[in-house]
Amino acid sequence: MRILLLCLFLLSCVPAGAATDEIPNEMRGFWAGDKSTCNMLKSKGPASLNQGHRWLKITATDVLGSTQGRFFRELPIDSMSVPSTQLSIAIQTFGENGLMSELALTRDGKLIERIIQARGVSTYQKC
Repeated sequence: MRILLLCLFLLSCVPAGAATDEIPNEMRGFWAGDKSTCNMLKSKGPASLNQGHRWLKITATDVLGSTQGRFFRELPIDSMSVPSTQLSIAIQTFGENGLMSELALTRDGKLIERIIQARGVSTYQKC
């Protein structure tokens, strides 16, 4: 009986937004900077790519590839200056600076990456 009560207590403590602790499904998968990089990812895998290729592999919690980081939180759509944004998240990049990057999925199916508080944008297409 104590175990049942403990389980019920723990379940009631889980916040309702706990499901948002992951990158949305629409953003997960392989993304590439151009068609040739996408073709190489499909045929030979990420190991065949070099520094000149921009690509991302997005899982439920991690971003690997040209940018590497971990999911931080979902952002309000209006936080990015791209007018056609459908979803927007922040990731904390790995490395000595621990910069925050923003990934935004646009309504036309492109993924835009921007380092928060910096200039420059990278655009990716889904493979």
